[in-house]
Amino acid sequence: MIEVDARNTKLRRKRRREDEEEEEKEVEEEETEEEEEEEEEEEDEDKDEEEEGEGRKKKEEEKKKKKEEEEEEGERRRRKKKKKLTYIYKRVEESVRLDGSYQY
Repeated sequence: MIEVDARNTKLRRKRRREDEEEEEKEVEEEETEEEEEEEEEEEDEDKDEEEEGEGRKKKEEEKKKKKEEEEEEGERRRRKKKKKLTYIYKRVEESVRLDGSYQY
């Protein structure tokens, strides 16, 4: 009877150790999975931030380009207006010299 009890005790201890080892493995696997998920989330966030940053850069570049185009257009208009006014002034000067009056 004592031998049976000793064997049962050994079996229980062995089973308990096996259960503990399995539990430890499961905990380690869960921790590993959680770490991997966190890393993936961080990578996704970094990627999103990069894309967001690229989007901002692109928008800023577009704004700069648009502003430059508007400035160029404004400069063209000013030159055209100046050219037109210069032409008108020359015509007025010629008219004044010839007739002595302001006709154009």
